[in-house]
Amino acid sequence: MDEEHNQEEKKEEQAPADFDARLAQCEKERDEFIGLARVLKADFANAKKDQEREIARVIRFANEELLLKLLPIIDSFDLAIKHIPKDAHENSWVAGIERIRQQLDAVLRQVGVSEVETRDTPLDAHAHEPVMHEESDGPEDVIMEELQKGYKLYDKIIRPAKVKVTKKKEN
Repeated sequence: MDEEHNQEEKKEEQAPADFDARLAQCEKERDEFIGLARVLKADFANAKKDQEREIARVIRFANEELLLKLLPIIDSFDLAIKHIPKDAHENSWVAGIERIRQQLDAVLRQVGVSEVETRDTPLDAHAHEPVMHEESDGPEDVIMEELQKGYKLYDKIIRPAKVKVTKKKEN
């Protein structure tokens, strides 16, 4: 019986030491899980923000394909208006066509479309497409003439402006 009693005393002595070690191990694991939960929570919040930004971008540029299909029609309007004889501008039918073009401009502005600047601007490879060059004594790659309007949807170029630019004279 003494032997059993000795074993029980040893277990009781070991129990607090084992308990403290086990408690320390559990607290360490708890802290690791809490840290992991914080990281996962931050990752989830970041992923949610990224998704919201992507959805907003998709919505913002959803009309791009439609706008690209409308631009040739707008070009035709501009060409027709450009070739109206000077004495015909008083005609109510011509004035109606000009008002329709103004309405188109207003709608384009409302949906975030604007024209690419070409006047007094240096050539920009993203916004301008040089299709013609003309020799000049001045600096190279200066826009001389806009041949076709370019358009932006917010800050994205959806069609570069076709332009004529200067090039150095050959000696």
